[in-house]
Amino acid sequence: MMRIRPYLARALAMFRSEPALALALFVGLWVPQAVGWLLARGVAQAGFHQAEAAGAAALVSLPFAIAAPAFAGGVMALFGEAVRGRTAGWDAFRDGTARYYWRVLGGWTLVVTIAVLVTGPVFAAVARREAVELGSGLPGLAAAPSLELVRAVLAEPALAVPFLVGLLIDFLFVYWAPAVVLGERTTFAAAASSMRFAVRAWLPTVLAVLANFLVAGALHAGVRALVPGALVPFDEGPLALGQAARAATVAALGVTSAAVLLQAVWEALYRSYLWTLYHGAGVNAG
Repeated sequence: MMRIRPYLARALAMFRSEPALALALFVGLWVPQAVGWLLARGVAQAGFHQAEAAGAAALVSLPFAIAAPAFAGGVMALFGEAVRGRTAGWDAFRDGTARYYWRVLGGWTLVVTIAVLVTGPVFAAVARREAVELGSGLPGLAAAPSLELVRAVLAEPALAVPFLVGLLIDFLFVYWAPAVVLGERTTFAAAASSMRFAVRAWLPTVLAVLANFLVAGALHAGVRALVPGALVPFDEGPLALGQAARAATVAALGVTSAAVLLQAVWEALYRSYLWTLYHGAGVNAG
């Protein structure tokens, strides 16, 4: 049985010695939130219809969608340097943006394709039944925090299938990024290595995935609950906000940023553990 405590200690030491890991994740989490706030403000004040709002959202999101694999590759490079005991600096991040771009894009495409093929029929069946029986749409299960997921599954047992499949995919591919960087593997070779190591180290992997599901879900729910508070002043008047509205907005954004920082800290700790575990016991697996 693989011992977990030594890897937890190493992951904590790695997290403490490399604040750049949490900082990079904070930027990656906060920027989309900020863009969402600004987009919601613009949509609300411009009075866009639903189709116009969707078009504006797609136009604004396009550059971020293109840049996302580069940013993810840079973060992967930072973790790769940190777990090897090197300094996780800007040079490593910059090199990772280009080095891992296409592998990140390929990995994301692989996971999304598997998820859609496996869970799509269930979602479609539930959506059709709800449209007929209730006249309502399918709940946003994929983007829901953990507690909302559980409530959705209790209300509609068929949704347990995509819910469990999502956890299984997370379990099997959780070491994909370390496999790419530490083993210099291709997209598919890294996926195979991740699956082999996840099965071999099933207990620490299951515990990590479940802990992340609960903690990250709770933090995500907290951020979602705070975001509307940051948007309230935007809807109360003209573009030039009054002093009170500006103060309320700054306060709400400050609280929300603190919540996003907690998300980043947890994500950095979680990833540090996974990378440490794979580096110590799985880098040569497959």
